[in-house]
Amino acid sequence: MKFRKKPIVIHATQWFRNGDHPDDGQETFTSGIFVNERCEGKVVRYFRRPDISGEAHCCHCDKRMHIHGWIDTLEGGHVVCLVIG
Repeated sequence: MKFRKKPIVIHATQWFRNGDHPDDGQETFTSGIFVNERCEGKVVRYFRRPDISGEAHCCHCDKRMHIHGWIDTLEGGHVVCLVIG
C-alpha cells in the first residue's frame, strides 16, 4: 500500500500485532522464560514510553498500551494501534 503524506509519498504496511511486519524478522528467544517466543521486531518494536505505563489504556481502542507497537521516527516515534493504523 502507498499513502500520500504531504509533501512526500510514504510506503505503509498493515499491522495487526507485534512481530507481523514483513521486515521484523522471525527470530525467537532460545532460552529463558520467553523461549520460542518471537523477539522484538526491527521495525515495529514493543510499546515503551517512560511517561506512559504499559498498563494504561489506549484512548482509541481502550486496550492496554502493552499490546501496542512503537515505530521510531525522526519526529521521535509513533504509537502503532489497530484503530488508528
